[in-house]
Amino acid sequence: HALGGIGEYDYTNSLEAFYQNYNEGTRLFEIDLDTTSDGDICLIHTWEDFRNKLTDIGGDWPMSTDEFKQVKIHGKYKTVMFKDLLKLMNEIPDFYIIIDSKTFDIDGSRVMYNKMIDEVNSVNPDLINRIIPQAYTPDMYVFLDENYDFNKIIFTLYHYYVDSDGQKIYQFVKEHKVPVVVMHMDNEWATKVITDIYAYAEMQDYEDQFTIYIHTVNQIDKALKIINDNHFFGVYSDFITEEALQQAMIS
Repeated sequence: HALGGIGEYDYTNSLEAFYQNYNEGTRLFEIDLDTTSDGDICLIHTWEDFRNKLTDIGGDWPMSTDEFKQVKIHGKYKTVMFKDLLKLMNEIPDFYIIIDSKTFDIDGSRVMYNKMIDEVNSVNPDLINRIIPQAYTPDMYVFLDENYDFNKIIFTLYHYYVDSDGQKIYQFVKEHKVPVVVMHMDNEWATKVITDIYAYAEMQDYEDQFTIYIHTVNQIDKALKIINDNHFFGVYSDFITEEALQQAMIS
């Protein structure tokens, strides 16, 4: 989640967070994207959070690319431009990235993903095979599937579930052969939706055709409950390593 936690910090999307979590065995990294005032893609959750929580600059508007590159997160961690991460992917061939673009409409998604593809092609077009976008609505899923050459697309529900239900989402997942569904379980309705999706799939012997991940989970006991009791595949986490989770499941 956001290139993983580092020290006591989450949401940094920082270079040091990547290296620390890569060295601990992580090979699947979720990143948050936005653009600088120059229109370049950078790794950042929101400008408001960046300016007021990760730094003490204040405000909520985008910085220029040069300004962003010079700022230190929590006074010590390096910011990351999307193109710099692509160059890192080109050098280190065994990790994948999941995109949280925060573009909830088709027009915004088209602008962001066209920009992303331009940057990918400028570094190495083959890197698209290691980039996994997240769609926030059925329409966005279809748009990404029909217009780009990603190997897999995740259907993430945090923006959509309140306007739908488990049966409707399951029908879309089955019809479009969605490989991965992602959801949180932070309230009663969200928990109902995601467990209903699994229940409908189980009734039709379809539960092995896709996987469900839950975000963001930082307690081992909660992760084990999600995997063992709810029968979901895994979790997004800031601080739980894959090795720690595997050891906990064995013990």
